[in-house]
Amino acid sequence: MKTQKICGLAVGTALFFSCQGTAEREGTEFRTLHVTETIAMDNSTKAPACTISLQIDSLNDTTSTARNINMTIAEQIFGNRMSSIAQAADSFCKANAGHYKKDFGELYKADVAHGIRPDWYNHSYKIQTEQTQGRASLICYRITARRYEGGARETEEIRYVNFDRKTGKVATLDDLFKPTYKAMLPSLLQSAIQERFGCKDMEELHAHGILRLTPVYVPENYRMGPEVITFLYNAGEIASYDTGSIAVDIPYDQLKTLLKTE
Repeated sequence: MKTQKICGLAVGTALFFSCQGTAEREGTEFRTLHVTETIAMDNSTKAPACTISLQIDSLNDTTSTARNINMTIAEQIFGNRMSSIAQAADSFCKANAGHYKKDFGELYKADVAHGIRPDWYNHSYKIQTEQTQGRASLICYRITARRYEGGARETEEIRYVNFDRKTGKVATLDDLFKPTYKAMLPSLLQSAIQERFGCKDMEELHAHGILRLTPVYVPENYRMGPEVITFLYNAGEIASYDTGSIAVDIPYDQLKTLLKTE
């Protein structure tokens, strides 16, 4: 039940991106690539469709730092380590443009022939990103991927990546904390989760359906903010999916003994 990389979901949800209908908006530091597309199952007027929305922020310069960051963003989202987000999206689209019709077309035809409503095949995929200032010289980059492929619900997965603004490298807990954090953080996380849900102990958490199937662990998904570090468990990781994602904040003031000297 531990965190999986967002690219696992993003690759699954980005399979239908088209290279048509794209635009870039440039800013002082970041620019945003927008992709919107609707792919109809067939030419009939009431055919179901796959709708895609893509909004990806990337650094708007050509320095080695920017290239490192942009390549990591492309890898996290598309599974393709390229310095240009637009090229990564284009390459991914061209390789997978027919996935929707190929994988679901025959099933759709069979269901229509048996009188089953085609609404089930109205799929949607949406990936959005945003970036904020993190601790010291870090950039906190958030990727949110949502998908609906029929069924009872839309699924969502959120992934944080923390970049060193000076080098472009991904900042990890090993960079921030002394090695003792691996032994100390689980108990702090448990206390934070208990406080979040108003529980006094693990037994009460279990009664809420939380941490029943897994012990407390340090997720690989975290935002190194200016004042607090936020650990995120996506829906279904440590509780039922209906509970939703669980984010817990721990102020750095509570972690002074674990922090490396800056």
